[in-house]
Amino acid sequence: MSLRAVGGPARPGIVPQAGLLVGGQVLAGVVAFATTPIIALGLGAEQYGLYTLLFLFLGYATALDLGLSYSLIKHIAEHDPERERAEIESLVNNAAAVYATVAVLSVVVLALGRGWIAHALLRLPARLVPTAETAALLIACSLPFTAALTMFGA
Repeated sequence: MSLRAVGGPARPGIVPQAGLLVGGQVLAGVVAFATTPIIALGLGAEQYGLYTLLFLFLGYATALDLGLSYSLIKHIAEHDPERERAEIESLVNNAAAVYATVAVLSVVVLALGRGWIAHALLRLPARLVPTAETAALLIACSLPFTAALTMFGA
């Protein structure tokens, strides 16, 4: 029996919603799988190592979610979207504030500390330092978008 038959509005099914999330992850995996060999052959061993380290850092930044997206999904699912709209909006706004704060802090750390990261943390040869600093700055610029995608994914 559907919700419409009972008199309530029809809600989107969980399968199409989950399909969109899984489809996005599969598409990202296919793109990464297809482009990584091309990038690795074009960069060389040291530059590819740097590329891998920087994307690992981006992965860590995404992992700084600390389960917030799963918690957000759980708590939103427990509320009725018609009667408890204010509570849902409050949850989403608070989560967005946390994501924005983490993204801003990460951008500041990467932008201001990119020289230290390249020299002291990664101990890169002098010829790779400018590339690493530029890459760190580019990753810093991508973090707000990554945070937004994580938030919207939740």
